[in-house]
Amino acid sequence: MSRSALMLLDKDGVTTRSNTPDSSAVLGITSAAPSQKGAGSQAPSLVPSVETYPSQLPSFLPSKSPTLSPTDAPSAAPSLAPSRPSVYCVDSPVRMMVDGLARSCEWVAVDKSRCALENVESHCPVTCNVCETNQCTDSEITFALFNGLIKPCEWVARWNTSERCTLDGVEDTCRQTCGRCIGGPTSAPVASPSLAPVSVSNGSCVDSPLRMIVDGTSRSCEWVARRNTENRCLIENVESHCPVTCNACATNQCTDSESRFILGNGDSKKCVWVRRLNSRIRCAIDGVRNTCRQTCDDQCTSSTDAPIATPSPTPVSGPTNNCVDSPLRMLVDGALRSCAWVARFNTESRCVLENVESHCPVTCNSCATNQCTDSASTFNLGDGVNKPCEWVARYNTSERCALGGVRDTCRQSCGTCTEG
Repeated sequence: MSRSALMLLDKDGVTTRSNTPDSSAVLGITSAAPSQKGAGSQAPSLVPSVETYPSQLPSFLPSKSPTLSPTDAPSAAPSLAPSRPSVYCVDSPVRMMVDGLARSCEWVAVDKSRCALENVESHCPVTCNVCETNQCTDSEITFALFNGLIKPCEWVARWNTSERCTLDGVEDTCRQTCGRCIGGPTSAPVASPSLAPVSVSNGSCVDSPLRMIVDGTSRSCEWVARRNTENRCLIENVESHCPVTCNACATNQCTDSESRFILGNGDSKKCVWVRRLNSRIRCAIDGVRNTCRQTCDDQCTSSTDAPIATPSPTPVSGPTNNCVDSPLRMLVDGALRSCAWVARFNTESRCVLENVESHCPVTCNSCATNQCTDSASTFNLGDGVNKPCEWVARYNTSERCALGGVRDTCRQSCGTCTEG
């Protein structure tokens, strides 16, 4: 800075003038504006510089945009305030509808017993001290946007999600739908790396992190767990989406969810869409691997409790003779059914239905006769396309066998296994 004059009071209260260089720095007073280009202050300014030159010390407020040339090395000194973490717990800034009135989380804070009102804690997790269960979930209460519209998070998820999430306050209200955060941070860093990479599913039982469509409404597994869990698990396809919550791991840990689910971009899809084309790419979409478990996890149906201690003396080549259920849905009396449906109730009776045991040899305990045979059922490839294995064998067999799920359905035609 240039030499500046500063009015001071001496010990007798007489006003004096100081011409010392950068008097504000001598007194430890922060300047109201950043220094000009080429001259750094000894103390930080109150607001960030607009220049592209870095300051010698951090400013008190964060910049509105990143630097044009960030460094690779860490800062020599810590920032004056921590950065906001990617996963954090916040109350919704928009008003919710409580008994027909627009109420804020500040109104709840005045009387914490209001947290017991239906769905209030999902809107105000900080105020209601429920961050552990609600920091990454959508508010379940209808809220008032600043333009006067009254909407639920289902409205945000249904269409134009990315645009609706940019409306004031929506991102911190519909946290899961808007991708505000995923999961939660660990309490402490891992002291040392694991000896082997960790697979998220790999045969373990997990609920889908994606929202499913239940009676036309977007619902999460947290919604299933919150109340009336037993009844909600009986709703069609819910337990296949939330096997942990519904205590259905025995039949669903390695099966695809049968529900229609909502992706982060707002599109609603089913696992048949994942299987049909570009499965590897689609399985990499956030949440899909733990939703379409059988389609996306090669190890799910054949995982072991422990790794093999020593390798086999000779490499394994050629087809295997593993017995697997088809991951595709079959036509049973005109309705599309999965092997998980066969396993769920009345398994013995359902296996007797025509062609079912050839489609689901593991579930129907018919591996002795069906592990290396084609399914005799007509199966669904998605979007209303139903085909038998005869169609696979007839033309372009190698290409058709590469379609998601076909290799484990038309086992003989695709050369999946050999009789052993």
